[in-house]
Amino acid sequence: MMNAIKKMIYILVCLSLMFGIQYQINIPVAQAATLNITSYGATANDSSDDRTAIQNAITAAVSGDTVYFPNGTFNITSPIVAKAGVKLLGQSQSGAIVKFTGTSEPSYIRRDSSSNAIQSYGMIHIIGISNVEISYLTLNGNNNNYAGNGISAEGSLAGTPSTNLNIHHVTIQNLSSNLVFGPMGISFTGYNQPTVIPGVTDSMIADNTVSSINTSSAWGAGIRVSWGSSRNSILRNTVSNTGRGGIFCNNGSEDTVIRSNTVTGSGGEGLGIEVWNGCNRAIIEDNVIDHWLSVAQSDYVAVRRNVVSDKSGIYKFLGIEFADATHGVFTDNLVDGGAEIGFSISGDEVKNYAYIGHNTFNHSSLFGAQIQGDLGGASKLYFYKTDFINTQIGIEPPPYNTIDGNGLRFNGNVTDVTFDNSSVSNNQREGVLLYGSNVDRLTFKNSQFTGNTSVAFGSYSGYSAFGFTGNTVSGNGSNTTPSAVSFGNIEPTAVISSASSGSVGQSISFSSSSTDSDGTISHVLWDFGDGAPTSSSSTSHTYSQPGSYRVTLTVWDNGGRGAIKESTIVISSLTTVVDDLNDWTKTYSHTSNLTFDTINTTYFGGDASRAARNGTSTNEEVVWNRTGMTSFEAVGFFCGCEAVSHYSFYTSANGSSWTSVTPTTTGGTGDWLKYTYTLSNLSGVNYVKIRWNHTSGSSWTPQLSKVTYTYPTPTVVDDLNDWTKTYSHTSNLTFDTINSIYFSGDTSRAARNGTSTNEEVVWNRTGMTSFEAVGFYCGCEAISHYSFYTSANGSSWTAVTPTTTGGTGDWLKYKYTLSSLTGVNYVKIRWNHTGGSSWTPQLSKVTYTY
Repeated sequence: MMNAIKKMIYILVCLSLMFGIQYQINIPVAQAATLNITSYGATANDSSDDRTAIQNAITAAVSGDTVYFPNGTFNITSPIVAKAGVKLLGQSQSGAIVKFTGTSEPSYIRRDSSSNAIQSYGMIHIIGISNVEISYLTLNGNNNNYAGNGISAEGSLAGTPSTNLNIHHVTIQNLSSNLVFGPMGISFTGYNQPTVIPGVTDSMIADNTVSSINTSSAWGAGIRVSWGSSRNSILRNTVSNTGRGGIFCNNGSEDTVIRSNTVTGSGGEGLGIEVWNGCNRAIIEDNVIDHWLSVAQSDYVAVRRNVVSDKSGIYKFLGIEFADATHGVFTDNLVDGGAEIGFSISGDEVKNYAYIGHNTFNHSSLFGAQIQGDLGGASKLYFYKTDFINTQIGIEPPPYNTIDGNGLRFNGNVTDVTFDNSSVSNNQREGVLLYGSNVDRLTFKNSQFTGNTSVAFGSYSGYSAFGFTGNTVSGNGSNTTPSAVSFGNIEPTAVISSASSGSVGQSISFSSSSTDSDGTISHVLWDFGDGAPTSSSSTSHTYSQPGSYRVTLTVWDNGGRGAIKESTIVISSLTTVVDDLNDWTKTYSHTSNLTFDTINTTYFGGDASRAARNGTSTNEEVVWNRTGMTSFEAVGFFCGCEAVSHYSFYTSANGSSWTSVTPTTTGGTGDWLKYTYTLSNLSGVNYVKIRWNHTSGSSWTPQLSKVTYTYPTPTVVDDLNDWTKTYSHTSNLTFDTINSIYFSGDTSRAARNGTSTNEEVVWNRTGMTSFEAVGFYCGCEAISHYSFYTSANGSSWTAVTPTTTGGTGDWLKYKYTLSSLTGVNYVKIRWNHTGGSSWTPQLSKVTYTY
């Protein structure tokens, strides 16, 4: 039957080509269905078990369908088992509630020879399937011992992983099961015993709320991805009140992104975020947690812009940890209260090649930092613009109350560490302690050691080299420092070779041109301010979001000495231009013997206008121009009745010197042969030219149908270090440059001189398309947000309401976004805060495109 249908379609198409007949063939398309669980017998707000009805609805659904949970409470006595391609959707996150009321574990779970469960499960269970979305539901474990996890996902016994899961806007609460590892609000896992079973990959856990997860269990946690569950993203979740902590990535779950989550109430050991055992290339950014961010036995991990803080008086062991790992990057983090040790390096495996920059470790109770080499040693560590301050005494119980309040402690088997442009200040006991054997080859330069109650440096002896240059040592109980001893080795010089700008999606090359006058560069570490670090001397990186990024290159020479270099790269979003060749308005220039053919559109995919020659000349050309073109695609048609001579393509930076380039050419089908020509990853190209080469006698072939190209959207980043990037501002504004630790490391923000409410700043650029501002408000006062206005002429203003996100930290950080602007040439921000303090709010950064 199917072959007969295909044959009939073929005959009809041939007839249409021969006689100009147009046929419309209607083939039925299955429509996705929505299956309401109440139609299958589920009843809200009673005591009956609704699990069978819900499962029947899922069984009846096919891929692409949605199983719908209306508002109300539905009871289940055993897990709901998800189905591939089927969405589970609630009417509202708080209103559509699934509650567990069972009295036993599921009968299907795997057990060992002693009948102990060796398979986790959840109120919703996903096993070896793909394309499942769960959203806008509440899963209430009802503190029932048999509920298991909230959502549990794993691979199948047959070896199929679960993939492309999307769990978002789900509330999970009141889990109290005593699972071997758990319970967890959301669990992605594989297994390694007795059979290796794959985990969950390429999935999303976002915008969920997880709370009250067995606070008496040593393993009760919010979210866990484990045992080979790789390439998952954990974004913007809120986790509170757990037995162990917030978010865990374990056992070979690589390339995990943990970003913009909030964790409070971490019980037990208090692990806000843990990345452990083979979770290489994890990205941990912009999270706000109460305690202990741990990176252990996982290499090439980036930890950026996190806040670890608990001001309630509860202290857990660590703020940020780097253990048994290499090639770590830790930048722009703030640990402020709630940590016994602010930053810790320890463990029996090798710990080396780490960059720790632009961090603040404040109000710890034992040490601002402890670097402990243990068996494997710690070496090749570079601290830059990182502060260990205000470590306190009187918090630790005996016997630790005699060693508390210290800034920085080295504790055995630590070598080749550089401490550059950093600070150990105002600690209530000693500044720097140097304990244990083989603490050697340390370099302190351009740093501050001030205001420590006891000594700036403890006693230190037995070292072979010690560098101490350009430092400030004052106001300590004792300002004595160890005597410098030459390394006999000059520090290397780090040099970055790269572009200073680029665009989203563009592969940007970076190269180390670093030198060492008395040796060789033996190792490099790149931090692109985005993504995972890398250690290749020459490498590339592709940014997925526009913005200004700090790029850092750290190098070490063959003698173990280090150096650092920073640069800034501005990444623009891409603008796409589509030229349908209806006229010449989107071209830069063209030769005179070209026209537009507007007939016989059926041969050209319905295209009503194509560029063609007036005659048979072979030198006709069209040029397109835009600064920084990144890609270029052209579609052309050639009549199959004549031999094909393809177009030629040329690129230029200045429009006069041209380089011949060879596009990727695909297609060549149909009576009129359709070809697509693609130029990708263009660099330094501002002009693209197409030339006709066809030598046949017919002027109407070939025909150029469409051109599409991309170029960077011009982006301006104003860090508000001065007024040079603004159009105007009122007089009672100044720049605050102190206490950068409260402002994510930002060293300059615009603030008022007084408490007036009419201060304004204006930015101007013709055709502004988006505008983003970052501001900070002290949590000590009521907040009146900034007002935003737009204008075409700078005199008539329209009040606009930005999208506002954020509001975390002691100084509340807010981001204001204006998108899809049209007809806007000016944007104005006005201070509205009516509190008594002039230093709040503070405007940190503005970014806009035009």
